[in-house]
Amino acid sequence: MITILILASAEGERAAANNAAALAAFVPLVAWILVAAFLIMRRRRRHRPADDHETDDDG
Repeated sequence: MITILILASAEGERAAANNAAALAAFVPLVAWILVAAFLIMRRRRRHRPADDHETDDDG
């Protein structure tokens, strides 16, 4: 009975280590996606023509 508890504990620790490794690999991926999205949106906003009334020639 004690052996089963020790094996279950080892499995739990192994699963926790696997989850931590997966999370450690996933966080930089999400960070890169966010940075890329920010840069793309910033570039689109900069190249879009001005939408204010100061550039209108109509008066």
